Amino acid sequence: MNGLLLLAVVAAAGTAGYTVGRTRPGPWLVDWAEDQITLRPARSPRYWVAVPLILCAAAAYWTLHPRRSAANVRAARAEHLTK
Repeated sequence: MNGLLLLAVVAAAGTAGYTVGRTRPGPWLVDWAEDQITLRPARSPRYWVAVPLILCAAAAYWTLHPRRSAANVRAARAEHLTK
C-alpha cells in the first residue's frame, strides 16, 4: 500500500510540475496581483490575496536576479532625483 501511495504522489507531483512548467502561471498571476493592489481598496479580499503573491514575486526576483534588481532600484532613484 505504501508503495502504491508513493507512486501516486510522485505521479501527481510530476503532472503538476509539468502543467505549471507548460502554462507558466507566474507572469499572469503577478499581473493579476498588481491590478488588485493598484485598483482595489485595502479592505477587499482580493487585495489581501494579492499581497502575498506580490511579496513572493519580489522575494523571488531579488533572490534570482540580485544584480538586475539592484540596478533597477538605482535607476529608479536616479530618475526620481532628476525630476
